[in-house]
Amino acid sequence: MGYPVRIDLTPEQEENYFLAGGLRRRFVELERKQLHAALLLARVLDAGGRPELRDRVTLLPLTNEQQEQLRQVTGKPVSALALPHPSATDFAYAEEWTPTFAPVRLGESLAIVAANSVEVPEVEHLIRLDPGVLPSQQVFGTGSHPTTQLLLQMLRERLRTGDRVLDVGTGSGILALAAALLGAATVRAIDPDAAAVTVARRNVALNGVAGVVHVEQVELSPVECDGCDVTLVNLPSAVVTSLAPALAANVRPGGLLLASGFTSARLSQLLGAAGDAGFRLVEQQAHGNWVGLVLRR
Repeated sequence: MGYPVRIDLTPEQEENYFLAGGLRRRFVELERKQLHAALLLARVLDAGGRPELRDRVTLLPLTNEQQEQLRQVTGKPVSALALPHPSATDFAYAEEWTPTFAPVRLGESLAIVAANSVEVPEVEHLIRLDPGVLPSQQVFGTGSHPTTQLLLQMLRERLRTGDRVLDVGTGSGILALAAALLGAATVRAIDPDAAAVTVARRNVALNGVAGVVHVEQVELSPVECDGCDVTLVNLPSAVVTSLAPALAANVRPGGLLLASGFTSARLSQLLGAAGDAGFRLVEQQAHGNWVGLVLRR
């Protein structure tokens, strides 16, 4: 087994890395120097050293399978990796989106393809994303992730023509684009990250929905929508839990919150916070360990 070494992250590891570093990663690929740096830094942090780096890296305990994989590569026992956050590293992480990315299809009504794709499925609604922007800006949202697919499926089933939609943490804008193409009257897409907003705006223009989707760079809390019919959230459970009261204040009575971005292991606390905020569970869907919720206010 040679370099680079690919390490597939578990859903929990992925969520922890996203919550700390702001980027979704289903795997990482590390060259020899990068791997040894990640292992050494993990040992230092685990021993209490270099506290000034703790807000710049995520310390990920390894599964037994991952430990064995890396033991075969390094010849030494390992227990954790320290993965730098995207803004604090020049690590060459593998990018899951390329110009030849295969189309993502959801039934007969919706598909996602690269902007320059020549392989276009015959579907009612086609979303084109700019593959030249996404890798350089490292923005999550190509439609291939289970949480995105859960939300797209629930949106397709629940959205009504003329609904007002709020997309909280829009990323590449994929959910906002889908809402517009599926018949929403207005979509407010918000994200605190400037790179995400740039990407989302380009994709809005690319898909010809600038009259419907309005992308804004604002903090996720407080949320303002003035009585939205449908709110979309694809964020870690801790973030959704903290946002629950603000989300409830902006969803009209009878309106829906479609939420994903978390695993079943994090569900109990989230549902408790959602219930306290005035939401009731209507439907729960799953894609592997990932969960999608339909909540009604």
